[in-house]
Amino acid sequence: MSTLSRRDRLPDPHAWVEAAPFAAHLARLAASTGFPVAWIAVHVGLPVTLAARLLGEDDGRPVRRLPRHFAARLLALDAEA
Repeated sequence: MSTLSRRDRLPDPHAWVEAAPFAAHLARLAASTGFPVAWIAVHVGLPVTLAARLLGEDDGRPVRRLPRHFAARLLALDAEA
């Protein structure tokens, strides 16, 4: 049995960010560069399935939050890079 309290087991709220702005950024990158979303995802180290879910390209449930490290990788990429 765990000795951690329920509060100690909750995920760090700062480790997640709202996904919508990053989904929009990913869509803009794909549109402005002409590169497929899957290629951009691989380039920044984002799982291809997560990228597809961000843009609603699959039948899975929508992504509302994104791990901060994936968000930072996406944000670090711009169309000129």
